[in-house]
Amino acid sequence: HNLELLKLRFGEMSMRQCEVMIKDIDDSKRIFHNIRSTLENDASTRINEDEEPVMVDAAIVSHIFWPALQKEQFKNHPRIQAKIDQFSIEYAKLKNPRRLIWMKQLGTVQLEVEVYEEDERDGVLTSHVKEVTCTPAHATLLAHFEDYDRWSVDELATETGMSEELVKKRMGFWINQHVIQTTRSSSDLIYTLPSVEYVADSNYGGLTDHREHHRHDDDDDDDPNREQAISLSAHEEEEIKIYESYIV
Repeated sequence: HNLELLKLRFGEMSMRQCEVMIKDIDDSKRIFHNIRSTLENDASTRINEDEEPVMVDAAIVSHIFWPALQKEQFKNHPRIQAKIDQFSIEYAKLKNPRRLIWMKQLGTVQLEVEVYEEDERDGVLTSHVKEVTCTPAHATLLAHFEDYDRWSVDELATETGMSEELVKKRMGFWINQHVIQTTRSSSDLIYTLPSVEYVADSNYGGLTDHREHHRHDDDDDDDPNREQAISLSAHEEEEIKIYESYIV
């Protein structure tokens, strides 16, 4: 094991913390497989028998041996929270009396989303499904559009407990992914799922990149897409802060 070589080089005491962190990751994998097996065999956890169960995987850490992790409080969408609670219940059965405290802002979510983009072969605008990896905060915002297809900034902020500034920043990620469009209602910024008519009229599906739109349309102050055309680098910057927590 590479850890044993590091102990020889740096001394066993100096690698004690690293040893616990590695053990946490190994234990987390075993716990995940146990819980996954239990849930897959439990028909009551599925809405549809033919449906693949949505699985939650967790890195369960001994917090005193890990660097201080950033904290941000927000409310997960009820469907997402239900899956997390389900995992917590099974963990409590395995490790009673231990309980999990979730760091909601950490981790990644893999989603399949419908986007409108220009076909590379013939230039025709089409919708298709693609996989996107995002943060839990981005996922919980998008999940609300399965309930209603129209949300204002303040409504999303109220539902999620995020600040309006964070909502705007994170929804910019979905705009750049061609999953969400923006419109104006009086002075309010409104997010909606894109329609075929909107895509055709606004070059939404990739004919005009939102970042280019942001740079060249400075004279159009009323364009909500320009206002919300946040570069994907903003999403990447948010993720890198998580990794910086582990650099000691």
